[in-house]
Order: sequence, then structure tokens, then C-alpha cells
Amino acid sequence: MNRNNTPTQDSYDVVVLGAGIAGLLLASEISKQYSTLVVEKGLSPPKTKYWLTTKDAVKGNPDLDDESLISRKFDSFFIADSQQRNRQVRGGYYLWDTNKLVDFLCDKISKNGGHFLMNHKYYSRRYESDNIVVSVNQRDISAKVVVDCMGFNSPIIGANSMVDIIGYHTVCGATVPTIKEVDPVAFCNLVESGHAHYLEIFPTNEKTAHVVMIASSEEPYPFDKLLPEFLFAVENSRWSQYFKGTSSEMLPLHGVIPVGTRMKTGINRVFIYGEGAQVHPASTAAGLTQILQSYRRVAKELGSRIQSNQLGGKSLEGISVDNMSRFCSRIHRSVFGDYMGWTSTGFSKLVNQMGSLSDDVLNGMLFGDLVAGDVFSFENLYRLIRSRNTILLRHGFRALLPGN
Repeated sequence: MNRNNTPTQDSYDVVVLGAGIAGLLLASEISKQYSTLVVEKGLSPPKTKYWLTTKDAVKGNPDLDDESLISRKFDSFFIADSQQRNRQVRGGYYLWDTNKLVDFLCDKISKNGGHFLMNHKYYSRRYESDNIVVSVNQRDISAKVVVDCMGFNSPIIGANSMVDIIGYHTVCGATVPTIKEVDPVAFCNLVESGHAHYLEIFPTNEKTAHVVMIASSEEPYPFDKLLPEFLFAVENSRWSQYFKGTSSEMLPLHGVIPVGTRMKTGINRVFIYGEGAQVHPASTAAGLTQILQSYRRVAKELGSRIQSNQLGGKSLEGISVDNMSRFCSRIHRSVFGDYMGWTSTGFSKLVNQMGSLSDDVLNGMLFGDLVAGDVFSFENLYRLIRSRNTILLRHGFRALLPGN
């Protein structure tokens, strides 16, 4: 079915609220066996973010291991401070083509018999016998289970106090035409400041680059303050030599990504998945790695509960959405707490101390695969102590404490 058509039926096995990447991935799998409706408040699935994952994230997803869905492959990227000191991080990485990935997943859902309802906003729910009924615009849709992929700002999450938000990444930028090849940069504190902001650059294969400015803070940072920093970076800074065109030629990239502690992932006939259910405080890139590693398993476990009609809150809570270890989620929250308040000098200390970490440890931290044994192995402890790497040691020990 064309995803711009309005479905006529009012009852489904599964209603997915939110057509972001997480919602589309889960819907593409669950719709193989169960009637599925994807509801999106926008006129079309959002395409205002880009995604970087590890190469290994594609394992177990053979249908996604398609060259046409990959915008660029990298074997390294840089993290740099305001003094132009940098740390090269090596590994295997995929930069996804958001437009093609979204279209691929939508087509897959349609081929499975799934339906789409665009430009419809969820605003309430009620229960009838063995179903949940959600109200979207002027329609009521009945389902066996609802999957909430609306993110941390979901009304369901807010009304049921399901997360404790620590802070936010505010992202402002664009896909920009390039003049010459530019190296990928994950975090670059371009402008020396008392509150460090970070430039991120990932070139594509189409003579463009995804360029954004990221501000991390306890409350969302105003876009009108972040936009001039982005424009300075692409038009007047040392990076401007790589870019061309005016702002009218740039395709906007933006978003506010909350970082929080998830309290629960399920209430009666409502399952939380995606941004609202993950504890990984990724900004624009690494969050998809964890989702790619979990969505097929999550769809299988959700399907078994639909089959047995075990869709109460306690049963849905039993579906694990995490591939990340508890230690890694704790160390991420600990680092993010400091990250929000770092000055340029503080970030420079971090970049300097990254020199004592192996690529495996850095990739584990950035993409959510870190375990306590990686930090506290004899070899790594020797490196950290010898280099007086107090930052990772402090957060590592903090992550081991009960209650964190």
C-alpha cells in the first residue's frame, strides 16, 4: 500500500506510534506476522537525522546489508579539541543514507501488508475488553498492543512518569555541499568557551557532508542561539574551506534528543521502544547501533506475547530492549553528567587522556558495547594509571557503585 493513502480499517494487532527509524524497523519485522499500522504526526516519516553505526551492527540483519542503503563507509574518525589536538578512533563504521533507509523500511512494511496513517497525532487511549483504543486526530484505532516509538517526549511516557530525564542534546545543522574531501569528525570543540559545544562532520559519497553543531545541557538549548554557531563553522571557520553554497542550498538536520534513565518499558498493552526506551545517550549517530542489534529479537518476543495474549505491563516489562550492559549504561550517564558542564579546557583534558585508551575501549564507550572487564582489565588499568587518566577511572568506579 502507498504510505500516503489513508487506511479504512480501524482494528489492528499492532499500532506503532511514531515513524522514526526505531518505529519503522520494529514495524518492518512485526508486520510479517501481525496486522500493523504505523501512525505518524508528520506528513511523512522524519528524515532530519543521520545515523552512524558500527559495521558489526548489521550482523543478524542480512536484508539491511545492502550497499545501496549505505551512504559512506569509514575506517576511522576524529575527536578534536579547540586547540586542534585530536584523537583518531579506528574501527569499521557505516554512515546510513537516511532517505533510502526510510524508504526501504516503508516499502518493506507495505509489502508485508502494513498500513500507514500520516499527519495524525496521538492524544489519548482507553481500554475495551481485550483491546486498547488510541485516539489520533478524529479517528479511534483499536489494537491488541500499542508500540510507543514517539521518544522521550511521548505523552504516554510523560503521563506515566516512565523516564527520569538527565539532560538534552540539541542538534542544529544541515547536509552541506562540499568542495573537497573532508575527514569524518565525531566531536570537535571548535570554539573555545566556558560551555563547550561540538561540531560533527560526516561526509557522504555524494559530494555533501552532514554537518551539525551539538549543545548538551540540562534543558534544551535554543535553536536560535545554536544556528549562528553552525553557520560560522561552515562559512567562516577553518572548516569552511571544505564547504560551498548558501544556507538555502543546505538540507536541514535538527533535533532535541533527551538523555534519561528509563524507569519501565511497559504498561497495560503499551510497549515502549526506541529513543524512549534506550539508556544510551547518543546524539545524532550511535543510538542506531543498539536498535539494530535488538529490533528483530524484540519483535519476536512481542509477537509471542500477542499470540498468548500476555500483554499486561509486567509481561511487556519482561521484553529486554537493551543490548548494552548495565555497567555501560551507568558509565554513560556518569560521563554525560559531567559532559553537560565541560568547558573547552575540560574537554581538552578528556581528548588528551583518550590517548591512553585502546580503540576497542573507545568504540565500546561510544557505541554502547563497553563492559566492566574492558575498563578494569590489567592491561587497561596499567595504561590508565600510567597516564594518570583520572576521568575514565573516576566514571568507571562510579558506575560500579550500587544505585548508580
